[in-house]
Amino acid sequence: MIVIKDLQKTYKGTGQPVQAVNRVSAEFRDGDFVSIVGHSGSGKSTFLSMVGGILRPDAGTVMLDDRDVWSHTDEERSRLRN
Repeated sequence: MIVIKDLQKTYKGTGQPVQAVNRVSAEFRDGDFVSIVGHSGSGKSTFLSMVGGILRPDAGTVMLDDRDVWSHTDEERSRLRN
């Protein structure tokens, strides 16, 4: 099971900060079929990158089977993605 709680990511550049993901929470059980949909630039890839352990969130947690994805080493996260 994957439990996501209050996930956030903001990109800061030379202009205004862009809040790509703003306090997203969700729960996905084994066997669930899920679609992530939205307009271009709405944060879908950022969200999936954080859930997959590729991009570290600014805030919030991604729990996989009761363990925070970000408590794993880089190598362990790579094995999880495979």
